[in-house]
Amino acid sequence: MDIAAVPRAVLHAFDLAGEDLGRFCGGLTDAELDARPCGLPPVAFHIRHIARSVDRLLTYAEGKALSSEQMAGFAVGNGAGDE
Repeated sequence: MDIAAVPRAVLHAFDLAGEDLGRFCGGLTDAELDARPCGLPPVAFHIRHIARSVDRLLTYAEGKALSSEQMAGFAVGNGAGDE
């Protein structure tokens, strides 16, 4: 299957991001993912944020409006003390 250059580059970036996520976060425990060193948001928050952001961007790229579930994701806190 032949994929145009830009979509192919995006898919490759997602593949590399998945590899990095596994490499750098795959061995973390739940406690480590939820830790708040120096009061900073936890790694788990950033992982969720990336996933939700990509989901929204793909929705916009398809010319669609955000679903109620996607909108509810905005209501979730910033991970800095409210989870």
